[in-house]
Amino acid sequence: MDNPSLKQLTDHLAMIYDGDPWYGHSIQAVLQSVDPTCAFDSPGNGTHPIAELVAHIITWREFTGQRLRGESEHLPDQEASFDWKQFSNGKNDVWDNLISTLNDSQTQLLLLLRRQDDAILNQRVAGKPYTFHYLLTGLLQHDVYHLGQIAYIQKLMEQQKRPAPGLLKYSYKIFPFENLALQK
Repeated sequence: MDNPSLKQLTDHLAMIYDGDPWYGHSIQAVLQSVDPTCAFDSPGNGTHPIAELVAHIITWREFTGQRLRGESEHLPDQEASFDWKQFSNGKNDVWDNLISTLNDSQTQLLLLLRRQDDAILNQRVAGKPYTFHYLLTGLLQHDVYHLGQIAYIQKLMEQQKRPAPGLLKYSYKIFPFENLALQK
């Protein structure tokens, strides 16, 4: 890879995935901290669960890999891209399958990009009105955007697991029940 532009995009793809990015934790660091038993639960309000977001990320990475290989027949369906069930029939195996497939997509993308030169960046993506430069920078932005969602959903799910404030945190030493009648 003689061109610094393609090398820079490839380096960013590697850094965001498992390096030390400026914005915070890498994809791998965040996903390793996810409790697989919560990965399929939504915090509510129509929010996608973490597993659905990972499936969506994989779909667009696979699309990018297909286009880099010169394939043009597959266009992802936006709604279908969130279907984690395409990776396994049951929740017991699916988290490991999702992570494995995501890891494979990273390996494949890096291999495909390292075989290219800078000329690919100005080529139009088959079936799309944009170039590979646009697609690759968009993929980086897409990964980081959904990584932020995953981190936020993970925090929401952790908050939902915590006991509610109030009687559960009541200290009997500070305010014993026998004094309740005296307070009225």
